[in-house]
Amino acid sequence: MARSVRSASAAAAGRGVRFPSAPSDYRFLLPTLTSGDSIEECVFLHGDSEKRPYRSEDFRAPLEEVGLIKAITGIGAFQMNHIWQVKMRGKDDKDALLKTGGLRVKGGFCTIIDPIQHDATVKIHWVDFAVSNESIREALGDFGEVLEVSNGNWTVAGFEHAISTTRLVRLKLKEGVVLEDLPHPFKIGGGTVLFVAPGRAPLCLRCQMQGHIRRACQTPRCGVCRAFGHESQDCVRSYARVTKTALPTHDAQNNLIDAEEAEKLAPGSNAVGPDATV
Repeated sequence: MARSVRSASAAAAGRGVRFPSAPSDYRFLLPTLTSGDSIEECVFLHGDSEKRPYRSEDFRAPLEEVGLIKAITGIGAFQMNHIWQVKMRGKDDKDALLKTGGLRVKGGFCTIIDPIQHDATVKIHWVDFAVSNESIREALGDFGEVLEVSNGNWTVAGFEHAISTTRLVRLKLKEGVVLEDLPHPFKIGGGTVLFVAPGRAPLCLRCQMQGHIRRACQTPRCGVCRAFGHESQDCVRSYARVTKTALPTHDAQNNLIDAEEAEKLAPGSNAVGPDATV
């Protein structure tokens, strides 16, 4: 049975999804993928589900363009029409395909997933300058081993010498841990930070649901209990809900920078600052 977009996107990210040009609204829909050393030479291609159906010939031109079609020894749909398993001739060929960063198939973005990759990179926004890289390492210890922390350096004229409030963290996830297990807003050093993970469905800071950002949120909000997910006429009144009616319509949460805004405001460079290595 297929997992939800929420859990599937996390699994994809935790397994090494290459995402450099994936649209911000790109949706992951995955079955449980095969993993382990037996598929060391395999990758999974995750096509845009809106472009279904896919056929093998749809992948021919993109793979020819990257010069790797001759290195493919097996290809076939895997449980879902937009998921294709590809077996490469060897590990070097597999690495070469992963390094392409993704393919353009039927006019849509096609993500490449390495099912045995456990290293991941995340961005942490809103990090107070007083928070040390060691504090970040300790805070993420429950999720895996932090291999490196980098300070985002500005490339904007006049601020080239300055670091930003964004840190780039590379970590090796613990066995059984995927990026979905990392929170979105999180407390580090007494303040709230925002995790942005490649391939993971974003969190809407309006309704607190995953899969979209606040600007695209269409989740209804009840005018009676102020909860999200239903209209006023569908509200089932309860004591817990009635006590929430005093909540303001526009709360401070609406002014928080969401993942997309944070990415736009962060430096375009991943340059490493003077205290970058943990």
